[in-house]
Amino acid sequence: MKLKIMKQRSIITIVCLSAILLCVGNLKANEANYQQYVVGDRAAGMGGAGAALGTALDAAYYNPAGLAYTKQRTISIAASLYGWQRYRSEKALYPDEDLYTSSFITVPPAMGMVFFAAPETAVGLGAFVPYNYSLSDILAFPKDNNYYNVSMSDQTLWVGPSVAHAISKELSIGIGVYGVYRTYSSLQTVYLDTASYSGTRNLKYKTFGLLGLVGMQYRPTDNWRFGISAQCPSFDLWGNGEFQANESAYVNNTFVKEFGHADNMDAKNRTPAQFKAGIGWEKEKSYGFGLDATWHLANSYNRISGTFDETGEPAVAEYINQAVVDLNLGVEYYISNVYPIRAGVYTARSSAPDVELSNEQKGYPGQINDYGVTFSVGRELENVMMSLGVNYVFGSGDDYGYSLDTANNEVNRSVTTAKESQFYIFFNTSYMF
Repeated sequence: MKLKIMKQRSIITIVCLSAILLCVGNLKANEANYQQYVVGDRAAGMGGAGAALGTALDAAYYNPAGLAYTKQRTISIAASLYGWQRYRSEKALYPDEDLYTSSFITVPPAMGMVFFAAPETAVGLGAFVPYNYSLSDILAFPKDNNYYNVSMSDQTLWVGPSVAHAISKELSIGIGVYGVYRTYSSLQTVYLDTASYSGTRNLKYKTFGLLGLVGMQYRPTDNWRFGISAQCPSFDLWGNGEFQANESAYVNNTFVKEFGHADNMDAKNRTPAQFKAGIGWEKEKSYGFGLDATWHLANSYNRISGTFDETGEPAVAEYINQAVVDLNLGVEYYISNVYPIRAGVYTARSSAPDVELSNEQKGYPGQINDYGVTFSVGRELENVMMSLGVNYVFGSGDDYGYSLDTANNEVNRSVTTAKESQFYIFFNTSYMF
């Protein structure tokens, strides 16, 4: 989670409004991490290892080819995910003023169904929420009379069909097409008595696009599983946003104020391409393991673009993803062939650009590499499967903050240490008929 507060550099002057939008950024760092939490049914307990082992709901998200190995018509619901999200960044707001936030979210992360159009052809319909972050907090520092208020809501939804065909007993292929809908809104206010400064910034936008996913699963023996999938970059179909900011301060005993508003802005949300490969081994109703490696490609685009109403100056916010590789490893063991115990670990490395002062004005999020741990227990009957589990995510890295030059009594931008942690409880159920 990243918080960019409107503030004067070295308390000298108010930056022009065309540059303010470049500083809007996002209110969190983990947007640059591709696995905020693990999505799926069986995969949710196995650290997201679904490319080779995934069937039913897991296949629709990780590798659509696995739909062909679904044994029965299935309705799957990841009924609820309850999460606590925490973020801390040292000296992020002002020298000796750390940013610390904590929030609670409730997410319905996935639901879907699988049916058979032909004996060897399965069709899936799925809805997934791979990203959700919300925050509302007041940060007060009465010692210096500095106060901050921030609220933010950001959610991404995938909805669409997928289909798979078993070419043979050993080989299947699949394809999925998803509509990607994102909503984002943020409001930030700040009052700095130490700088005779106050300001407010409000940004909101909505986007809709499409992305495609193709995959293949190969099962050369009764136990070994191999899978590969490729996801194309999302294609923007529609997007609209609005931005408003105002600032006021006393500079050299002169009151200065600025206001800016931009409406009907072009908004985009481009999910980068990715390639996934997985290997697994399983003995049905006994034990197994899965290992996935995912390569997320680099990506850059203008997330928001338009013009300010008052001046006609361009208003643009650039966003950049660096290429990263993530790993997912999961294991499972059945007790009495009925009670599956699953555990997994995974990485969620940051795709944000390096945290350097030369990038600070561009509003990029902090760079925090996350690591996740999952665990679940379940029960499987003839027509019903249920599981209850936890997902813990933690990480540390760099973010942008402030330092005080005591020799000159100046406040300067600096690179600071940041940490985040997230804890989720999930419940999944599937019905076969």
